[in-house]
Amino acid sequence: MTDPRAWLETRLDEVSPELADAIRGIVGSLRPPAAAPPGSSVGSVGESLALAAIEHLERVVSAGSDRSAALDLLAADALLTYAFEAAADLDEDVAALADRVGPRGLLGERLLQARAAGDTGTDPGEDPAEETGKETG
Repeated sequence: MTDPRAWLETRLDEVSPELADAIRGIVGSLRPPAAAPPGSSVGSVGESLALAAIEHLERVVSAGSDRSAALDLLAADALLTYAFEAAADLDEDVAALADRVGPRGLLGERLLQARAAGDTGTDPGEDPAEETGKETG
């Protein structure tokens, strides 16, 4: 099984050193995921990177938002993008990953929890997918 950090390292020369270091800081403790069934994304490199990105995003948002958080937010965003690139590159199920971690999955669930807790100034009953423009099916 591919180590998420090893896969990611092959991409980090494409970004600024500051962003690369911030991303490395997020994934520093990741270990290779358990073997996933072929074509699956459960326990995959993509899922490992996506979960690390979402957890980091939660920490940054809960710490408050000011300009100093910009690099951390950018790193979380870049890591989530890399998660989907890894899934595609490693023949993982990208659609299943999107379902599990996207607006209708973990990310949407966490956003709604934050709203309900009063961490944002938006309506806790609002569907997070509507904000992203994702169509419902």
